[in-house]
Amino acid sequence: MDEAAVDKAGDKPIEPGIERIRNLGSKADLPAEVARLHDQGIPVFFRFGAQPDPDKSTAEIASAGQAGLGLPDRSYYLNAKDEEIRQKYVKHISRMLQLIGVSPSDADTQAKEIMALETKLAESSMERVAMRDPSNTHHKMSEAEFQALTPDFNFQTYFDGRHSPAFTNMNVAQPDFFKALNTLLADTSLDILKHYMVWHYVSGNAALLSKPFVDENFDFYSRTLTGAEELQPRWKRCTQLVDRSLGEALGQKYVAKAFAGQSKQMTQQLVSMIERQMAADIDSLTWMSQATKEQALAKLKGVTNKIGYPEIGRAHV
Repeated sequence: MDEAAVDKAGDKPIEPGIERIRNLGSKADLPAEVARLHDQGIPVFFRFGAQPDPDKSTAEIASAGQAGLGLPDRSYYLNAKDEEIRQKYVKHISRMLQLIGVSPSDADTQAKEIMALETKLAESSMERVAMRDPSNTHHKMSEAEFQALTPDFNFQTYFDGRHSPAFTNMNVAQPDFFKALNTLLADTSLDILKHYMVWHYVSGNAALLSKPFVDENFDFYSRTLTGAEELQPRWKRCTQLVDRSLGEALGQKYVAKAFAGQSKQMTQQLVSMIERQMAADIDSLTWMSQATKEQALAKLKGVTNKIGYPEIGRAHV
């Protein structure tokens, strides 16, 4: 909330991260750096995490899929109607890079290179409509089979960087994307790959930096893409950030204040009284057969009452 201190700091908070990317010596250094960026929520190149097993929803499974775009969807890169958005996006990238000290001419060149790289990622990405069919994104394979899709990117180094637990099987949502990604990494110069990573690192942190970064980020991602006219007050943005980052902890504080004492127990008693009366009403119905009553009572009993907060974690209200 100390805006004066934030504005005085400028881009200093992200300078070490930018220099780390710029100092990468070879493409062999990419997996460890991508892992660091992913740990910070910067989704360069692809995504990796855990998801419910498509074959057994009670179990978690490692999952990898397409990502790496700065625009909301692949269609923005490919549809003729979005040409104006693409032009504004390139200008936005250039202005952001200039804020971290890149010269205007170099920033313009790098922005075009980044756009070209992301367009190739978009061309290799699965369409949103196709992804609605679960069978299209269900491709179980071993870690070795996954690595074979991208022989030029050492995923074991990446997994080590993410401190991933050992696993034998994983789901790869878009295998063809990873094949194309391997070609892209092999055919693209290290400098362009680093420019791309720097851009996403800056963009991913822009809302937390000084006013020029905040305003430029809002102007494109909110005003241009969504039509928002006014930046929310800083206190609202800070509150939303805390909720996104520390939702469970914030929920506990809210529960302690707004749902304190015997509030939950008293509400549970009230709900139980209502349920008992509903059951009595069902039993007293003369037009309903006994078999139907039993089904109705079973349905009533099967209702899950979500009151206040879950017992595990005592998090969100």
